[in-house]
Amino acid sequence: MIKFRPSLRSQLMLMLLSVGVSAMLAIAYFGYHSGEVHLTQRIFEQLTSVRASKAYQMQSYFDTLNHQAEALSEDLMVVNAMKDFKRAYRGLMPKPFQRPG
Repeated sequence: MIKFRPSLRSQLMLMLLSVGVSAMLAIAYFGYHSGEVHLTQRIFEQLTSVRASKAYQMQSYFDTLNHQAEALSEDLMVVNAMKDFKRAYRGLMPKPFQRPG
Protein backbone atom coordinates (compact mmCIF):
# COMPACT_ATOMS: atom_id res chain seq x y z
CA MET A 1 0.00 0.00 0.00
CA ILE A 2 1.14 3.48 -0.88
CA LYS A 3 0.94 6.08 1.84
CA PHE A 4 0.23 9.62 0.80
CA ARG A 5 2.13 12.20 2.80
CA PRO A 6 1.62 15.80 1.71
CA SER A 7 4.66 17.96 1.37
CA LEU A 8 5.52 20.66 3.85
CA ARG A 9 4.40 23.29 1.35
CA SER A 10 0.97 21.61 1.01
CA GLN A 11 0.64 21.35 4.78
CA LEU A 12 1.45 25.05 5.21
CA MET A 13 -1.04 26.03 2.48
CA LEU A 14 -3.74 23.88 4.06
CA MET A 15 -3.05 25.37 7.49
CA LEU A 16 -3.13 28.96 6.17
CA LEU A 17 -6.31 28.21 4.24
CA SER A 18 -8.01 26.78 7.33
CA VAL A 19 -6.93 29.77 9.46
CA GLY A 20 -8.19 32.18 6.78
CA VAL A 21 -11.54 30.43 6.40
CA SER A 22 -11.95 30.24 10.19
CA ALA A 23 -11.23 33.96 10.54
CA MET A 24 -13.63 34.76 7.71
CA LEU A 25 -16.40 32.67 9.33
CA ALA A 26 -15.82 34.30 12.71
CA ILE A 27 -15.96 37.80 11.19
CA ALA A 28 -19.11 36.89 9.25
CA TYR A 29 -20.81 35.58 12.40
CA PHE A 30 -19.93 38.62 14.51
CA GLY A 31 -20.92 40.97 11.68
CA TYR A 32 -24.29 39.25 11.29
CA HIS A 33 -24.93 39.29 15.02
CA SER A 34 -23.94 42.94 15.34
CA GLY A 35 -26.11 43.91 12.36
CA GLU A 36 -29.08 42.05 13.79
CA VAL A 37 -28.72 43.78 17.17
CA HIS A 38 -28.37 47.23 15.61
CA LEU A 39 -31.25 46.68 13.20
CA THR A 40 -33.53 45.50 16.01
CA GLN A 41 -32.57 48.51 18.10
CA ARG A 42 -33.20 50.88 15.17
CA ILE A 43 -36.63 49.38 14.47
CA PHE A 44 -37.55 49.67 18.16
CA GLU A 45 -36.51 53.34 18.20
CA GLN A 46 -38.49 54.02 15.03
CA LEU A 47 -41.62 52.36 16.43
CA THR A 48 -41.22 54.36 19.64
CA SER A 49 -41.09 57.60 17.67
CA VAL A 50 -44.18 56.59 15.65
CA ARG A 51 -46.01 55.86 18.90
CA ALA A 52 -45.08 59.27 20.30
CA SER A 53 -46.18 60.97 17.08
CA LYS A 54 -49.55 59.21 17.10
CA ALA A 55 -50.06 60.09 20.77
CA TYR A 56 -49.35 63.74 19.99
CA GLN A 57 -51.79 63.67 17.05
CA MET A 58 -54.54 62.18 19.21
CA GLN A 59 -53.93 64.66 22.00
CA SER A 60 -54.03 67.52 19.51
CA TYR A 61 -57.28 66.22 18.01
CA PHE A 62 -59.00 65.99 21.40
CA ASP A 63 -57.70 69.43 22.39
CA THR A 64 -59.20 70.83 19.18
CA LEU A 65 -62.54 69.16 19.91
CA ASN A 66 -62.47 70.53 23.46
CA HIS A 67 -61.79 74.07 22.23
CA GLN A 68 -64.58 73.80 19.66
CA ALA A 69 -67.04 72.57 22.31
CA GLU A 70 -66.06 75.44 24.60
CA ALA A 71 -66.52 77.96 21.78
CA LEU A 72 -69.94 76.55 20.88
CA SER A 73 -71.07 76.49 24.52
CA GLU A 74 -70.37 80.22 24.81
CA ASP A 75 -72.26 81.15 21.62
CA LEU A 76 -75.72 82.51 22.56
CA MET A 77 -77.26 81.29 19.32
CA VAL A 78 -76.22 77.72 20.12
CA VAL A 79 -77.38 78.00 23.74
CA ASN A 80 -80.81 79.26 22.64
CA ALA A 81 -81.03 76.55 19.97
CA MET A 82 -80.29 73.88 22.59
CA LYS A 83 -83.01 75.26 24.88
CA ASP A 84 -85.49 75.27 21.98
CA PHE A 85 -84.46 71.74 21.04
CA LYS A 86 -84.96 70.54 24.62
CA ARG A 87 -88.40 72.17 24.79
CA ALA A 88 -89.45 70.68 21.43
CA TYR A 89 -88.20 67.22 22.43
CA ARG A 90 -90.22 67.30 25.65
CA GLY A 91 -93.26 68.29 23.58
CA LEU A 92 -92.87 65.11 21.52
CA MET A 93 -92.81 62.78 24.54
CA PRO A 94 -96.17 61.07 25.26
CA LYS A 95 -98.07 62.24 28.30
CA PRO A 96 -98.31 59.74 31.14
CA PHE A 97 -101.65 58.00 31.42
CA GLN A 98 -103.89 59.46 34.11
CA ARG A 99 -107.07 57.81 35.30
CA PRO A 100 -110.12 59.94 35.36
CA GLY A 101 -110.93 60.68 38.70
